Amino acid sequence: MDLYRQRGVSSRHIHKEQDDVAHCRIREAGGPEVLEFKDIEVPTPADDEVRIRVKAIGLNRAEAMWREDAYIEPVKFPARLGYEAVGIVDAVGRNVTEVAVGDAVNTIPSFSMNQYGMYGDVVLAPSYAIVKHPPSLSYEQAASIWMMFVTAYGALIEDAKLTAEDAVIIPPRPAALLLQPSRSPTSSGRRQSRLPAPAPSASNCSTRAPSTSSPPRNRISSPK
Repeated sequence: MDLYRQRGVSSRHIHKEQDDVAHCRIREAGGPEVLEFKDIEVPTPADDEVRIRVKAIGLNRAEAMWREDAYIEPVKFPARLGYEAVGIVDAVGRNVTEVAVGDAVNTIPSFSMNQYGMYGDVVLAPSYAIVKHPPSLSYEQAASIWMMFVTAYGALIEDAKLTAEDAVIIPPRPAALLLQPSRSPTSSGRRQSRLPAPAPSASNCSTRAPSTSSPPRNRISSPK
């Protein structure tokens, strides 16, 4: 119990002591082959942390970029990874009042993976990144929504400052939304935001390479 007091957690916040549980780690950048599963002891949550028994996780492009050390934040190896998790609260820190032991919760990708990682049987998460699980969704469904939500929310609400009085046009894209919407006035005076149109690709472009079976037209012979 001394360990719990040192980390600022009283006994009433503790569900049970943790045995070693599997966690995913990477020691170097690379493909999926660098993923390693290690049995570790997950500590008791600090004052503003929540410990979760994970039921489902999300897999994101951001995590693949993190694994390759190509993300917006440099990776500090050996590293953990994982943004989205759904599970049951196992223990909470002294300052945590929004959730309690036994609650079903989701994590929102709003932290550094140099500090927290959700790929594990039991994980720690900062309390500010915890929301209660939507009861209408399965664990697997909830684990798949938050990265898409914060990507769109950050681009449209925080960056473009859109309100209920604005209109937005989002053309279809084969990949993630771009984060730099452009603005243009409309005849009614309302702002209109348009995300950039998709670049040509094999799926949306009908242009074909010239055939090599016949000589090109308008061929100019070099002087002899």
